[in-house]
Amino acid sequence: MSAYTIALIRDKQIEETKALMSRCFDAKYASIFYLHPESTLVVTSENRVVAGINLDIYQVNKKVKMGYIGWLYTDKDQRGNGLAGKLLKEAIRFLTEQRCTSLSACVEGDNPASFKQLALEGFTILGLKDQLKLFRLGTAKVYHHASRFFDMGYFLWHKSLTDENMPQAATDARALLITLLGNTILFFCCLRGWNLLNLLGLYPFSRSYASLATDQYMLIVAAPAIFLLARTASMALFAKGTRKRKRVEVVYRGWDTAWIGALLLTFTIGFPFPVPGNMYIKGHDWNIHGKTAFLARMAIRSQGALLLAALFIPKGLALLFGLALVVLDGFFSLYPFCGFNASRIKRMGAKTYGLSLAITLAVVLLLLVY
Repeated sequence: MSAYTIALIRDKQIEETKALMSRCFDAKYASIFYLHPESTLVVTSENRVVAGINLDIYQVNKKVKMGYIGWLYTDKDQRGNGLAGKLLKEAIRFLTEQRCTSLSACVEGDNPASFKQLALEGFTILGLKDQLKLFRLGTAKVYHHASRFFDMGYFLWHKSLTDENMPQAATDARALLITLLGNTILFFCCLRGWNLLNLLGLYPFSRSYASLATDQYMLIVAAPAIFLLARTASMALFAKGTRKRKRVEVVYRGWDTAWIGALLLTFTIGFPFPVPGNMYIKGHDWNIHGKTAFLARMAIRSQGALLLAALFIPKGLALLFGLALVVLDGFFSLYPFCGFNASRIKRMGAKTYGLSLAITLAVVLLLLVY
């Protein structure tokens, strides 16, 4: 096996390293690539850069100095040699020497290849409440450095280098309750017309719901919860397995930065943007290739549950919320919407994805017309 050396990148290695990043990551991420020579570590073998980890060091506030782990990559022919783990250990040592008090990384929830190493090094997912508590006004700076103002389904993994212990993000029932409450409140604001478009007299849903009977009004207000519960329950039931299909342990996680887009859309144009969170495979001892079919089938089940729920919801804003979620879960698979179920269906291949798109579109049009 070739000898490996880990060291800070040298000027003459920058272009070679950028080329390696381009080979390792999808072209759609090129716009958010960064490489800081003073904090990028690379692995060399036989005078060739074969792996790297791009770090970002900055002061969040008076209390927190952040060491952000942004891009970790290994050349295809060098994978399986443990370079990712070695780089991460060296990065932690390097960032500790730089007197960072917090370390963080942002990883999509269906990417155990990336977050497994973080979990093994003591990183945990930091929830929105604790992000605000720790970073305070510097939270915006953290999001800016991580390019995550609008990412949906990405989680902030965090490790404290001080004695302060931060709790893990809420999961399952507690996280779902927070998600249901948040979506219902924002939907109610849309229902009341508390948005800029309505102030200008241009809001298409400006009619009053006051004349509706109490039970009708309550059904409309409860629509987001109905859709979200149908979606989540269908995935949880599928994960339980059957006599012929093995049970898969899953966990529900709410999202954090997706609320930024939802808040903006609610109070500007009054659009009820869904922030559903999602069901994720529990733990990190699995790989995406082995679970591609499971995740896709679970996603398709959730689409069916959403469309079924839509049959019982009145037209207007209530139905719009559900159909928006159907469309996001069916059509939006690329960053920053990777957390929606469309990305899971798309991994099954063009034929499965195309068929899912066609069926989803047909049913949505049918519901809108009738």
